[in-house]
Amino acid sequence: MSKQKGRAQERGLAVMSPAEPLLEVRWKPDPGSFRDEYFKFPLLGMGQFTGRQGLDIDTGRLVDFSISAQVEVYGLWHNVARVDTAHQDVHLHQLSRTGASIAITVLWPIFGPQDVDRGWVEGERLLIANWDEHVRRWRGGR
Repeated sequence: MSKQKGRAQERGLAVMSPAEPLLEVRWKPDPGSFRDEYFKFPLLGMGQFTGRQGLDIDTGRLVDFSISAQVEVYGLWHNVARVDTAHQDVHLHQLSRTGASIAITVLWPIFGPQDVDRGWVEGERLLIANWDEHVRRWRGGR
């Protein structure tokens, strides 16, 4: 009788080694493939949204964005929070009075334009739903 040759899984034994991690392939648009459209949108009784939408030149699809939540203090507008798609993920910045980020929360990675669309909708919702908290943190600096 000869020894059985082959890999453990071919002989019916369980493979106990950890699975190899899949490589994450993050997505970002080509810099020359979209144009920026700037916007300002009032939010009655709260403040306003300002920012930009990066729209694909050929399709008009949203491929990049930045939305800033602003409050007016003594006639000047101040950013209190921002959701954007920099660094191939959608994330929320909590801002201080100086404009510095005091907290950054990654919401999810971007693997395609569908994640950018989802980020726009969810980011807008998060900014409005947590408006008072954003303003409180901006005033307190933490």
